[in-house]
Amino acid sequence: MKIEQIVTLIQKELNAWRIQLRNQKQIGTKAQIALKKQFEESKIIKKMSVKENKQLEKERKFLKKQAKKREKHRGH
Repeated sequence: MKIEQIVTLIQKELNAWRIQLRNQKQIGTKAQIALKKQFEESKIIKKMSVKENKQLEKERKFLKKQAKKREKHRGH
């Protein structure tokens, strides 16, 4: 996923009140703010990756169960 898409996702997730609150809380140097922003972006990327991996694992388990059911009902 591209950085631009991630930034738009971040902006969509936050409503106006949260954006205003977050802007008030940004105390620190430019470097600290940049590091925090980078951390938040990496956190969202990691969250998406974990979510995708969980979905794939869930699908894999489902297919495995389906195959087992078919094998059981197949007969001798």
